[in-house]
Amino acid sequence: KMALDLGRSAASREVSSNFLVDTKKEQCRDANCDVFISSGIQCPCIVSFTKWTPGKKCIKVIVVKNVRFKAVKISCSKPSGYFQIKQYIDNAIVSPGTTLQIPVYFFPDEETEYNDELLITVNQDTNIFIPLQGTPPSVDLQVPNKVNLGVLAVNTTVNKIVPMHNNCKFSTTWKVEAPPSFRLSPEFGVLEANQTQSLTIDFFPTHAGTFNSSAIIKYDSNNGAYCGQIELPLHGIAKYPHITFDNDSRHQIIDFGQHRIGTTVSETIHIINHSYVDTAYMVRHSFLGESCLKLYGNTGLVKAKSQLEIKIAYTSSHHYHHCNEHFLFSFTSGPQLRLTCKGNTLSPSVLCKTTHIDFGTVHRKTSIKRQVTLQNIGDIEARLSWISPNAGAMHLIPCRGTCVVKPLETINLEVCFVPQEEFHYYREFEIAVEDHAPIIVEVIGRGIENNNAKEQRVSISDAFVPTMERRTSGFPHIPPSQIQSLAACGLLTFKDGVWCVVDPPPQDPDPPVTERRTSSYSRDTSSQQQQQQDQSMTVPSPIHDIELTPLSTNIINFGQCPGGSKKQVMSISSRDFIITNESQGEVVCIWPDLSTFGMPFSITPLSAIIEPQGNVTFTVNFAPPVINKEYHYTVEATFNFVESAKTDNLELINLPWTSCIHLTGTTDTTKADIETMPSFAADPKIINIPATSSGMPGYGTFALINTSDVVAIIRVVPPRDSDELSLVPITRQHILLPRETCITSVKALPKKTDTVQATLFCFLDEEDQNDNGDDGMNLTVMVTSVDPLLRLNMSALTIGYITVGHPVTRSFCLQNICAISCFYEFECSGNSIQPKITGGSLEPNEEHEIEVIVSGKQAGVVEENITIRFGALPNKFTHQLSLPVSYDAQTPFIEPSLFSDDGRIPASTPCKRESSSSSLDSLPQDKKCAIFELNATPIMQMKRLELVITNTSNAFAYCRIRHDLARVITIHKLQVHLPPRCKQSIWIDVRPRYEDVEICHVYVDFLDVHEVSIIEQTEFVLEIRGIRPKLAIIDVRAEHESLTTLWEQLSIEDINTALTSNWNTNTQDDTPCNVDLGTRTHLSADTVVCLRIKNMSDCTCKWRALLPRDKTWDSTGWARDTSSLVNTKENNNSNGDNTKLSLDSEDSTDAMFDVEPQIGCLKAGETCMLKISFRHDNVGEHTIPLTLQENLTGSSVILLLHGCTLAAGLPFLQIVPSNVWHLKSVHLGMHSPPEQFMVLSNPTDVDASFRVDVGALSAMKEANHGFSVFSCRKPNGIVPAGSKVSVGWIFCPIEARIYHATIPIHVDGMDDSPILIALVGHGIDPRSEQADIRVYKKDETNRYNPAIEDEKDTIPNHNVCVSKIEQFELPDQPATLSQDIIDFGPICTHAIARHVLFIRNRVNSRVSFEFDSTLLGTELDISPRTGIIEPKQAYLCKLTIHASGQPCNVNDDLVITVRDYDGEKACEDQQRRNDESIKAAANSFTLTDKFRTGKGHSGAICVSQKLNHVPAARVDASAFVQRVLDPQTKAQRLSASSNESRPPSGSVRLLPVLGSKKVIVSDTDLRASKYQALPPICVKDKPHLTEVQTPSPPFRLYVRIRGRCLHPLDLGGHHKQKNFVCHSQGDSLRNPNGDSHTALHTWRHMRDITEDVEVAEDILLLIIREATSDITFISALTQIKNEQPPNYYSIRSFSQEEKVADEQANKTEIIFVEHILAETLCNVLVELEDQQFEIENQ
Repeated sequence: KMALDLGRSAASREVSSNFLVDTKKEQCRDANCDVFISSGIQCPCIVSFTKWTPGKKCIKVIVVKNVRFKAVKISCSKPSGYFQIKQYIDNAIVSPGTTLQIPVYFFPDEETEYNDELLITVNQDTNIFIPLQGTPPSVDLQVPNKVNLGVLAVNTTVNKIVPMHNNCKFSTTWKVEAPPSFRLSPEFGVLEANQTQSLTIDFFPTHAGTFNSSAIIKYDSNNGAYCGQIELPLHGIAKYPHITFDNDSRHQIIDFGQHRIGTTVSETIHIINHSYVDTAYMVRHSFLGESCLKLYGNTGLVKAKSQLEIKIAYTSSHHYHHCNEHFLFSFTSGPQLRLTCKGNTLSPSVLCKTTHIDFGTVHRKTSIKRQVTLQNIGDIEARLSWISPNAGAMHLIPCRGTCVVKPLETINLEVCFVPQEEFHYYREFEIAVEDHAPIIVEVIGRGIENNNAKEQRVSISDAFVPTMERRTSGFPHIPPSQIQSLAACGLLTFKDGVWCVVDPPPQDPDPPVTERRTSSYSRDTSSQQQQQQDQSMTVPSPIHDIELTPLSTNIINFGQCPGGSKKQVMSISSRDFIITNESQGEVVCIWPDLSTFGMPFSITPLSAIIEPQGNVTFTVNFAPPVINKEYHYTVEATFNFVESAKTDNLELINLPWTSCIHLTGTTDTTKADIETMPSFAADPKIINIPATSSGMPGYGTFALINTSDVVAIIRVVPPRDSDELSLVPITRQHILLPRETCITSVKALPKKTDTVQATLFCFLDEEDQNDNGDDGMNLTVMVTSVDPLLRLNMSALTIGYITVGHPVTRSFCLQNICAISCFYEFECSGNSIQPKITGGSLEPNEEHEIEVIVSGKQAGVVEENITIRFGALPNKFTHQLSLPVSYDAQTPFIEPSLFSDDGRIPASTPCKRESSSSSLDSLPQDKKCAIFELNATPIMQMKRLELVITNTSNAFAYCRIRHDLARVITIHKLQVHLPPRCKQSIWIDVRPRYEDVEICHVYVDFLDVHEVSIIEQTEFVLEIRGIRPKLAIIDVRAEHESLTTLWEQLSIEDINTALTSNWNTNTQDDTPCNVDLGTRTHLSADTVVCLRIKNMSDCTCKWRALLPRDKTWDSTGWARDTSSLVNTKENNNSNGDNTKLSLDSEDSTDAMFDVEPQIGCLKAGETCMLKISFRHDNVGEHTIPLTLQENLTGSSVILLLHGCTLAAGLPFLQIVPSNVWHLKSVHLGMHSPPEQFMVLSNPTDVDASFRVDVGALSAMKEANHGFSVFSCRKPNGIVPAGSKVSVGWIFCPIEARIYHATIPIHVDGMDDSPILIALVGHGIDPRSEQADIRVYKKDETNRYNPAIEDEKDTIPNHNVCVSKIEQFELPDQPATLSQDIIDFGPICTHAIARHVLFIRNRVNSRVSFEFDSTLLGTELDISPRTGIIEPKQAYLCKLTIHASGQPCNVNDDLVITVRDYDGEKACEDQQRRNDESIKAAANSFTLTDKFRTGKGHSGAICVSQKLNHVPAARVDASAFVQRVLDPQTKAQRLSASSNESRPPSGSVRLLPVLGSKKVIVSDTDLRASKYQALPPICVKDKPHLTEVQTPSPPFRLYVRIRGRCLHPLDLGGHHKQKNFVCHSQGDSLRNPNGDSHTALHTWRHMRDITEDVEVAEDILLLIIREATSDITFISALTQIKNEQPPNYYSIRSFSQEEKVADEQANKTEIIFVEHILAETLCNVLVELEDQQFEIENQ
């Protein structure tokens, strides 16, 4: 303690001599100061100097504080040494709470350690030594006391710079060791003297928590002279942040909607930080191609308890672009936020529902029209363009046009079909849509002659597929017949939907002759067949993009011509053009009749057949009907092979083709005939086609513009086929009118996966220009070809455990990671996995969450595959993915547990228990079900149980619970869904109906998804034991009778039998129980009987006690009404039974009985007191029913309360307890039958004389051959008033049977005399087996039934236990007894038996007791008979029976009268003091002057009207004789009464004043000065009396004394009773029966019997048992145990201990031990043998 180093925390500091000392800052006032209790001062424990320089002085101030409540004297001196006190302090007085400052000087001269001490003397008797220490200078690195780095997020870093200062005079080398999650830099260095180093502290927590650590800074200085380390405390808190979007979720979807190209819209999101730490994040952007999103406000940090606003801008891209982009906000602390952005670019979308028109057969030159509707179903305008001939077999109306269709608007076009000849017609019309795929309308029709209308003709649609196969195969220039011939020769074959050239086999020298395959259709002409056979069988090459019938010119311009009459137009010359047949078959050409179209042109001939490689010249004539008009018409001719033009043979049908020629001319003379060159333009120059897949066509559009004033024919020529891209213009030739614009489409078919481009050549088609004309232009077509690619978010779908019969839903994510839309479908390898959707489509970068339903049908591990087929086109899948799926199907298994209010109910199995119920035998042996035995439950009362079902399997359990005991069991939840390894509670209500054990089987069925049971399992069995409340009367108390008398008088056994009857049998006895409350005289004290009712069941019982006046009570919940029950009793007992129900209808009878309490609730084992009182107000017998009812089952018992009130002065006797007297059983042939006593009670106030008429026994005597079976020892006598008399009877049977006799007893003056008594006696043969049972033994059943002395078959035992320790006490009972019954057992004649009895005082005052007993046939000695008991103490009394020579049965009550000793004594003392006060007040007065006014003794007397007198000094009345004026009592004024008889002043005789007088003297009398003096008045006081407290009335306690005094020869041999024969009786006692066998003779035969130590131990245990029933005595024993052992300690502990003086022993213990010695050591107990006594010398 003296070596404590103050260090940096010391309050004192060192200063140099060059500076002034500030003593206020140098005072030691911190925790290093100590309080010296002996001296009462507070001062430092040690004073240390650490900062000093040799040669310079340092000063520290020591503060000494007085902490006592009085001043102290302090002295201190230190004159020399390195530590000095320059000012001498001698007996300085320091007041309480003040301080004394003592400066200490330190003079060091070298760097070494200095030690000394300072002496402080307090009050010249206490010395305190304070160590003084001088430590040489050392390294002093100063760092902050604590570095708080604040609160930050996990996985983030914060830094802080702190200084480290070297406060010493030399340099120091240092090194830092950082704790986990902290980093300090630099880690080492050299710090010069008085320099500062900055340390950077980084805090980077990796988990949440509070970090309290210290960095260790090790230092080394002065070449190792000073080494050590200091700590730098570091503090920081790391937390996991809570980051969400503003919708409180971690995933948000923003849909920008649909917008036009180039439109920019924005949305705002908010990232909310709910935590108290700043959180940094990084953004990961996922998109395909080019992003159309931009982020604004992305700071990378979200402040604590704030929100970050981020703006997202979306710019729509090209047409048919779907934006599916994802942002992943990854926070450094772990959370991730996912943002999905979607948007679409508005694109044209035109719907044409009619893309195929079949006109069927139409008569030639008949016009038929069909309508084509085009609807813009997009959200933006659509630009449409189309061009068709003005005249042709099939054309559009209008024939050409360009229009803009607004959203949801429609336009209608008409298709007109005018067949010129019997011909097959086919035409495709292109309706180009800008930035959209073209709309192709296919038109089919056939012209027929009018006379062939009824014939069935074939259309092109019947052979459309094979015709298209030939065209796509590259053989459109070969007629169908030649294709069949080549196929028959094996030169062509049909493969994969196209015709292919077969490689020729090697030439054989002699080729075999093969049969030519012939067609099933016949040829039209034999010339065609011959021509096909003559053709050489050379294999033609496939030709694509060839014009089969080219025209020599496509424009015939007549120029400026006259118009009008025929004469004028005849000068217009015709024009010719040539059509060449480039095919290998004959071609027929059909031109429309232009006159039918109203055109001024004509073409001749209208039809012609052109030979292969031949040509035909056609002439065009122009006859304009009007002038000043320009004519522009496009005429279309239809071509087909001759064999296919009109055929009905499906194999020869071929699709016709068309060619157009534009006819133009003008009659406008105003325009100069200037030749203008055509020109055109195309827009755009670069055509970007949306991404597509290899082999999937993509479409692009561009505009062709005729920039000239003449008709321009523009041809679109695709490039030659390449390995990368194939371009196909939808329309190759466009005839544009002057200044006309049209939109055309091009189809791109990429051949590889890449971004490819090709050049499309456009040029003018002129007569003098070649195909590679110089006026053309190149258009670049670009397209991106990608393969469809989908990706799964998992490599395998592992489902885990599932329940058999219950499908589960799992999901996986399917994402399109390519730039084109993908179509997909699913296929599962097994039948247990079913996707919710079979297929769908995904836009680029879009993802779908696919849900699959997995249903396990059988238990076990299952592995299957989900195949995902996908491609760029619907139903054309080119790729596939495989997803393995595995799961484990299991059957659930559950374990039940049952809980009640008392806790867990243990379960057992049938093999481990022996069930008492036979119902358990029906359980299946193969099922080990748990059995729960429930605690007893009251019937008709609900008991709630908690059933806990635990799923011990790895599968979900879908259960249905059912049972087979619906009338008792109610399950609140019948269906349960339990996850794996989980439990669930289910409430079960149990309501037993019968008082018995019931078995309930509870079944658990496992259900499938359709709630159909798939597995049945018996889980557990409930054993329900129903109980009902059972009340029993276990004790009864009354002040006027003993327990045993009341037990029989009140028929307690009958009441208990009715209360405990079996409720299940429904045979409850409704016979009322008679309760006799006794008989007393009129206006005597109330008869009060207290019944102790106990709940004998294991349940709570609510009961009611109802009198007839209580019928107005609410009977809700009670089984039966009391009134109806009572009326039933009247009807049942109306036949004249002894227990006839006699109800008094008067209210006075009802008011004489009272019961309290009338309602109660008893828990199991609890008791209560029911008080029944009867007031003796009316003379007569009174009977009233009392219904004792319990509310659970509604069972009730009717008690007939009988009470009798006698008139005063009339004698009355009654037999106690009843008129039927059962005598004790007697053995046949007893040597001396015992005398038995019948008790006659006289409850009246006069003596009663009685006479027993024994003449009724004469007939029985004669029947028994003159032998008296019943004999009365006292046939007459007098019973004093309020007393009892015992009449002795001797029962001597001669047969083993039951004897009955009725004896009248005559009472003088009694109205109902004589009283008939029924005697019942049972004779027993001692040789029978019942003899040993019937021989009287110590009653072991008396604690159940105190009224039973022998075990009688006629009185059942209902195990109603009366405890001897917990006594039943009345409310005003001052004391209790340790026993209610004292049974001495069998006693030998002339023997002595002893017993002890404890009387306990239960009040807080002293009580006195007195015994009163007159036992017949024996003598009872009580020691002591009277005594005084201290409060709460017990008193021991000894009861000794001296058996006489006459055998008898002792069964009488011992009465103990207990009085309030302190109350009676206090009452006597108070009465005596009141008498003395009355005597003293008769001779004492009160003298007072307080009511006098004026000077001296003169003046008026003023008496207060509210106060009779004012107490003063009490003096004797004789002191005032001849001095006190006797005023007139009737005078109003003193002067008036005194003027008449007053003598002169000074001679007045003063007389004493008796009583309290009021004298009024007026002021006039005083002014007249009529009286010289007025003496004081004397007033007599009233006696001071105190109210006398009435003591408690005497209380009588009863104890039943039992015993049987038998002759020694009559004692049973099987029951060795222990007796002590009294020596003092000697020969003086003789047997009254004349037997010479004296008591001394008996003792002589017993003198050789040795002492029975066991008997002594039994009596000793009996005494201890009775003693320990007193709580106060137990406390005394506990106190004695802790005291010093007295001289007799060995008696208690059976070991020898050191003896002590008697005065050290406890007085209570001495008394107790003395009684034990008196009972055990002074009595010689002997054993009687079962053989007969032998007479002396025999």
